[in-house]
Amino acid sequence: MSTEPIRESTAESENAESDLRSLERSIRARPLERVASVLEILFVALFGPLVASLVFWAIDQTNVLASSGIVFAFASCEALVTLGVIFVLVRLDGKRFRDLGFGPDRPLREVAIGIAVIPLLFATTSLVILVFTMLLPEYLTVENPLLALIQDWGDVGLFILTSLLVGGFKEEVQRAFVLERFRRNLGGVVAGLVIWSFFFGAMHMTQGIDLAVAAGFLGLIFGLLYVFRGNIWAPIAAHGIYDVVVVLIAWMLVEC
Repeated sequence: MSTEPIRESTAESENAESDLRSLERSIRARPLERVASVLEILFVALFGPLVASLVFWAIDQTNVLASSGIVFAFASCEALVTLGVIFVLVRLDGKRFRDLGFGPDRPLREVAIGIAVIPLLFATTSLVILVFTMLLPEYLTVENPLLALIQDWGDVGLFILTSLLVGGFKEEVQRAFVLERFRRNLGGVVAGLVIWSFFFGAMHMTQGIDLAVAAGFLGLIFGLLYVFRGNIWAPIAAHGIYDVVVVLIAWMLVEC
């Protein structure tokens, strides 16, 4: 009498028990992973600004909007700290920094796609300002306090560097990190897009309520670009070049 069926049945039973134990461990670990992802997102969102604020408080420079040089120094400090935090968290997760979307697949094509989206960004901003003009004129920004600092070519240069380092690079790497955490553990990428776009807009409140709302919608577009392309170069190009064009327009208005 063959014992093979008995052995196969025993093996299948052991495999089923192993799968069940793995599932139970996964279920127990899931809440911990969610808590960890929330803490990581908060750390990535707040630690950089906190460190930069403490540094500037220590050197008795609390008015960040005092000059374009101070804005550049503060933004660069915050960006470097935030990017460092993201790098460490990504490595602790067993991944590489390039896994956030710096894929080798045709980066120039992705940059071209990002540039092609820029008219949509200006149209979105114009639509938001039009809505505020018609319905909420009391919240319309008369003068952007950041762009008001642009008075000469030195200011233009510093703001262009800030646009590329902070807007184009840091903020899009930050967004990619956050969206990946939402995709894995926090209800999916749609929830991440909505929540982070709201946060992104709120972080621009110093420029005015209408411009903060516009920034929120732009953040949503950048996020969608990252999600649908699966590559970070397109949103980096769109965001960075859009900010640079805004700076140049502001300088042209000063010259006029």
